[in-house]
Amino acid sequence: MARQIFPDFSFWLKIVVGLLAISQTTASGLTEFERTYKRTLSTLAENPHCEEWWCTNSTFTGGSLTHIVGTGPKDELHHLLSTVGAPTLLISRTKLGAKLFVNYTNFLSSVSYLPEGVVEHSLGLIFSSIYEFDDYDDKADLSSYDNSCVFRHDLTNLQWTLTRMNTDDSSSQSVMVNATSSGNDTLLSGDGHLSFIVRYDGKDGRIDSVPHMEHTANSSVITIIMSKFRTRFEHSRFAIELVMFSTDEKGLKQDATQVHTTNSLDDEIFTRCIPEISIYRELPCPVR
Repeated sequence: MARQIFPDFSFWLKIVVGLLAISQTTASGLTEFERTYKRTLSTLAENPHCEEWWCTNSTFTGGSLTHIVGTGPKDELHHLLSTVGAPTLLISRTKLGAKLFVNYTNFLSSVSYLPEGVVEHSLGLIFSSIYEFDDYDDKADLSSYDNSCVFRHDLTNLQWTLTRMNTDDSSSQSVMVNATSSGNDTLLSGDGHLSFIVRYDGKDGRIDSVPHMEHTANSSVITIIMSKFRTRFEHSRFAIELVMFSTDEKGLKQDATQVHTTNSLDDEIFTRCIPEISIYRELPCPVR
């Protein structure tokens, strides 16, 4: 049976200090404090303070690291985006004046901040795999099928590049992580395309493009773009595996992480749909 070409498709992931929402539109319920809180964004740095030869070598394909800091009145948000292996985003909330240190000798084997104890807590997100499954019953549910109908595309097998996207707004910066090669995996053969756009903002607002995701100074919005995949099944659908991890120096309670699903029409002015929103509560909001 001839393989099919999967059409263009995008979805959005919103990571917020205090809340992580995966949806087709914005998560509602921002407080007045969240709407008015502002941060000053630093200039995006690639491989900061790196003296290894490959840090400035444009032909190196082993991955790289970007770092941007959002400084608020009483704290900082450090955003680290890595393309070593699978794309990984690490967000750390620190006290003012934190200094980043990266062990580049054993590429990204450790990341730390000084002075000691400056990190309040961190949240990490790894885009580890894409699962392709034969949805012949049109259920849109990966768990409904056995392994014979499922194929795992390991994102660590892809080669990735980081590109800073130009913007006229000094309160917003974006980075595109683009898969440039799929090796022995045919997912991106031909015109196949996979990329992640990570956006950092210093104030609240909405993204210009549909679905006009809402953001604040405490959020990172990630756009995931999949286009023209070379499929393995006649009725292929795709699921992205996300590995989330967190640390907390102050020791959150064991039940501090909660997940619930809800439907909302609060964003119907901007995007006319009934989204299903999964809320992942993790980090407390900044200190007032």
